[in-house]
Amino acid sequence: MPIGRRRRSRQGGSRLASPVVIGALVLAALSAAVVGARAANLSLSTSNAGQLALEGCDSGLTAIGGDRVFDIDDAEVAYRVHVFATVGAATLLVCQPLDVEYVVVGGGGGGRAGGGDAGALVSNLGATSRWMEGSYAVVVGSGGSGGGAGLAGNGTGSSFSVVSASGGTAGDPVVCSGGDGVGGSGGTASNCVAGAGGGPGVTNAITGAAAVYGGGGGGADLNGPRQAGGSGGGGQGGLGATPPNANGASGTAGLGAGGGGAAPAGTGTAGSGGSGVVIVRYRL
Repeated sequence: MPIGRRRRSRQGGSRLASPVVIGALVLAALSAAVVGARAANLSLSTSNAGQLALEGCDSGLTAIGGDRVFDIDDAEVAYRVHVFATVGAATLLVCQPLDVEYVVVGGGGGGRAGGGDAGALVSNLGATSRWMEGSYAVVVGSGGSGGGAGLAGNGTGSSFSVVSASGGTAGDPVVCSGGDGVGGSGGTASNCVAGAGGGPGVTNAITGAAAVYGGGGGGADLNGPRQAGGSGGGGQGGLGATPPNANGASGTAGLGAGGGGAAPAGTGTAGSGGSGVVIVRYRL
């Protein structure tokens, strides 16, 4: 090598990285590989999920949040799905602009004599909307309490940022009609000698598998037959006046279903409404 080149190399420092620099680069590469591996492994333990949340958009994921995160193929298109099922407030952190599809279901109403109404369902499945980087508030609504002696509670609403779905109304306190489902009205009754079934829910396949959400609760029935809740998790109505048969069944959690009713003249307890859910997906 020419002498002049050696001198310039010595004056400007060695062109070879020092062992310290090499070690730092190797550690950085390993750290990135570990983060990427954790981000790719969507069956995360609670501790790893918490760590990813702390790392935020440096975790390697395009969005962070939810009780379950998994990938699906739907009509030969790859999607990532975030499911928020725990009642209360949460956050979806979006790390880059995404075309998002969602389903938002409010909590179902509790049963009284009549079955509780299902929570509302709002969805843009098949027609995406653009969501920019940032944190978006998520709320999963609770089901209304099932009533003894004609008392019950309404379900609470669910929301994803500005998209909201109201909670279902508690059942009729006197008449054993069926609760309304998202897909149709419950059956009518004039008293509780003969009750009526809950209204049907609707099918949505945002998770890649068809599921029915939002069935209405069945009304109580003193003489039988026992009235069914609507498809989509609606609680079955109570039969007769004495527990345990007189108790209404609760609506299915995570489907926003209404609770089944219990006859007001009896000693049974009506079923509670099922909690709601928020589901978000986007293309990979």
